[in-house]
Amino acid sequence: MKFRRLLEFRKQQEQQAKDVLSLRIAEFREELNRLQRLQDELLQLENMLLQEVKFPAALLRQYSCYLDRLQDRIEEQLEEVERSRDRVRKAREKWEGCRVEKEKMEKLVEKWEERQRERENILAQRFLDEMSIFRFAEGKES
Repeated sequence: MKFRRLLEFRKQQEQQAKDVLSLRIAEFREELNRLQRLQDELLQLENMLLQEVKFPAALLRQYSCYLDRLQDRIEEQLEEVERSRDRVRKAREKWEGCRVEKEKMEKLVEKWEERQRERENILAQRFLDEMSIFRFAEGKES
């Protein structure tokens, strides 16, 4: 019974690890999409600055500051994406470990059940042997 409870526990752990992995992947995709939008916005602004349009110096400084802040934000988000990748990798490793352990537990349960069946067969055979010896002995006495 302990094996079965352990097996159920491992199955729950595996499901939880899968759920965490799915959440991390969804977060990673959202972050990636957001970064791509920020990068597109940065490219648009850079293209706008590269055009031969004359902006007043103050406006150019303002856009330059904005671009710097945007670049900093992109770098921060890239770092966050890398951390998310690490979390996803760790979740995958944990899930894989749980899956392997669950398979081991299933094999142990199968072996245990097989041994139980063998023990039951041996006990049943012994009982039948004793009953036949007992009947044989009763037959000689009468």
